Amino acid sequence: MENTGNAYRTRQALVGAFILIAAALAIVIYGATDLGALAAAGIFILVVGIGIAALSLMFSGTPDKFGPSERVYRLVAGVLLAIIGAVLLLHGFGAAWYILIAVLLIGIAILGALTAISNSKKAKY
Repeated sequence: MENTGNAYRTRQALVGAFILIAAALAIVIYGATDLGALAAAGIFILVVGIGIAALSLMFSGTPDKFGPSERVYRLVAGVLLAIIGAVLLLHGFGAAWYILIAVLLIGIAILGALTAISNSKKAKY
């Protein structure tokens, strides 16, 4: 889909819906549990990241002269946000610092490897 007409409005409405859902979940987590503001921020970032990753499929998958496609860019950004949100949520549950760092590093490594593999066939050497 291009950034024109109803397609653009539809994507923006879906992004807004994910943000509202994320805010509602964060408020419930903060108010109904004793996890604290950091866990609430984590659930907000996690849900927004999942939303961005899911909506990346609505964008063009064709790379341009500036680098990867809009789809890959948004997918990577969404998954990275989801990983950060998951780490914050784990911190709210009281996970040890080394587990948080391990989850973050493993998530980034897997994301980088999968992105490199998916782009290897499209690369122009």
